[in-house]
Amino acid sequence: MNLADKVVIFSVFICCSCTIIDSNINPKYNASIAKDIGKKGKGTIKIHPFKNETSLDFQGSKKSISGFATSKIYTQFPPEILIRDALKTELIAMGYKIQDNQAQFEIFAKLHQYFVEPKIDLLSTNFYGVVELEVAIIENSHHSSQGYKRHFFSQRAIYTPPWSTSLPIALDGIYMKTLERTTQKLMAKVVPAIADLLLSKKGKK
Repeated sequence: MNLADKVVIFSVFICCSCTIIDSNINPKYNASIAKDIGKKGKGTIKIHPFKNETSLDFQGSKKSISGFATSKIYTQFPPEILIRDALKTELIAMGYKIQDNQAQFEIFAKLHQYFVEPKIDLLSTNFYGVVELEVAIIENSHHSSQGYKRHFFSQRAIYTPPWSTSLPIALDGIYMKTLERTTQKLMAKVVPAIADLLLSKKGKK
C-alpha cells in the first residue's frame, strides 16, 4: 500500500468518525441589539422560565457526505435557558430591572423550534439553524392585567465547501456558530418588538 492509499483511507476514517459521534456544544450570545436600536426603558419585569415545546430532545443532526443523519448535536444548557438568558441580557441593557415579585410586566415564552443541520449538495454544504419563539407579555396595573402575544421565527444559514462535514475540528464550531447567528437574528426581531410594546403599552391580545 502506497502513501496515497494510506492518506485516502485515513481521510475516510476521519470523515466517518467525526460524523457518527454525538457532540455537545455551548452557543454564546454576544449581540447588543438593545444598544443598536438605541431605546431605553424604565420599569420592572419578571421573566418566567421559558417552556420547551420542541418536538425533539436534541438540538441538531450531523450528516454524512451522502446526506444521511449519523449522529446528534446537543447544547450543554437547555435551549430554552439559552434563549431566556439572551432576552434577559437585552432587557437589562435597555434599562429594565429584572425581579421576581411585584413586577410591572411579566414575560412568558414557549420555544417551538431550536435546531441546526447541514444540507449537502455538489457545490456546498449549507448549515441551517432555525429558532421559533412565542412570547406573551402581561402588563400588571392597579386595576387589572392585560396580555399581549407575539410569535417570532428566525432562520440563518452558513455556507461552506461540500467537504466541510468531514472537518474533525471545525465541524462542531460550525454548528455552534450557526445557532449563535440564528439566535442573534431572532433577538433582532424580538427585542425591538418587545421594546415598542413595553414603551407604548399597546399590542395584540
